[in-house]
Amino acid sequence: MLIDTPVHKYEVDGKEFFVKREDLACLPPGPPFSKVRGLFAHLNYLRSQDIDTVAYMETSISMASWGISYFTSVLGMKSVIYYPKYKQGMKHEQKEQLKIAHKFGATLYPIEPPNMLKINFYKARKHFHENFKGQMLELGLPFDETIAEVVMQVDMLQPEHLGGTIVVCAGSGTMAAGILRGIGIRNDVKYQRVIATLIAKKKTDVMHNNIFTKSHLTAFDLARINLKVEESDYDYSDAEFCECPFPCSPYYDRKTYKWMIDNYEKLEKPVLFWNIGSSYYESWRRAYENNSKK
Repeated sequence: MLIDTPVHKYEVDGKEFFVKREDLACLPPGPPFSKVRGLFAHLNYLRSQDIDTVAYMETSISMASWGISYFTSVLGMKSVIYYPKYKQGMKHEQKEQLKIAHKFGATLYPIEPPNMLKINFYKARKHFHENFKGQMLELGLPFDETIAEVVMQVDMLQPEHLGGTIVVCAGSGTMAAGILRGIGIRNDVKYQRVIATLIAKKKTDVMHNNIFTKSHLTAFDLARINLKVEESDYDYSDAEFCECPFPCSPYYDRKTYKWMIDNYEKLEKPVLFWNIGSSYYESWRRAYENNSKK
């Protein structure tokens, strides 16, 4: 279900860069979303602890519910997906994501009126523990198993991909933490810069500390790994539709891709873009186009 992903080379307007195609990490019918790395292992662990039902508070643009419902169906577990219900109906990619989650057997519950995500989470958790017996999964799926699997992907990178700049969407900080930890255990990397870009207006110092804390880097590692978190002018639900030569989510990675292209000249080379995922619509469109060409 999960695979080792390739690194492809691209050139846009004379700007050469590598892309770690983590949008290919999960095979269909799972989501084109590498954040589910570690999810199967984590759910399998919960099942070994006699937990057969898990719940998650979804957003209007995430693919977490797709991954959770898919893997719980594979493992013979149950999933409960909470989602924000808006007065004007479904937003962004919400309709299709929930349709997929339902297809894989998830029980869906609306949270209304929708509030800030953390408030939604507390409301969902209260409802879940009052009506079910199981485990509420943390927002953003920040599992140690995910970081461990990202470390393995970093370990497989060729020397030609390292030594310059790695650019990644910050998200919850989990994937960036895995990249840092992976570089930290490689003895052949003397220096590496990692830039994590925020996809919404947040404090850069908070995310910086969050990534370092999750990475468990040592003082020795800090001397050769330079992490910088770049701020964002986007709101979380804003979409970026700039042209991109590979599939990536307009709500996550495409914002980071635009930042990379706009700031390419300032980046130490080689540049490696760590692509976390695509989106439902783009995956469907590209699959349709490929089938039409056959």
